[in-house]
Amino acid sequence: MIKSKSYTRAVPTQTAKPRRFRYVDLIAIVAVAAIGYVAVNHFSAGNSLARQTATVKTFITTDLDAALHTYKNDTGSFPTSRQGLKALVEQPDNVNNWKGPYVSADELKDVWGMPYQYAYPGRHGGNTKFDAWSMGPDKQNSTSDDITNW
Repeated sequence: MIKSKSYTRAVPTQTAKPRRFRYVDLIAIVAVAAIGYVAVNHFSAGNSLARQTATVKTFITTDLDAALHTYKNDTGSFPTSRQGLKALVEQPDNVNNWKGPYVSADELKDVWGMPYQYAYPGRHGGNTKFDAWSMGPDKQNSTSDDITNW
């Protein structure tokens, strides 16, 4: 059997100088951070509007719809347009069997701080006998961004 010799190779040691940031490196880091900040804020704003719109649509078609139907089951009819959604919070005159409040007063404003709109009987012939809507982010009635139950 042949034995092999092992050899070790001496590697000269070098003292490495620490690398320092150059101005170009610093500018690149700041630029990347700025781009990230702008991108996050830009895309968050778009998603935020979509989330707000979805929240309002869900409230109108589920929570508000349920409150109005509960009111109708208790009193025998939906609130009139004149009584409005306030009838869900405070008992209207000449209404028997009112067992509310059915929602809180705060819930009668959309995410943009505007009151929800209501009409009974409804004029749009949707799935309900009443119309309920938010004026949307532009806070103007009867515009393309209105969020409705019809």
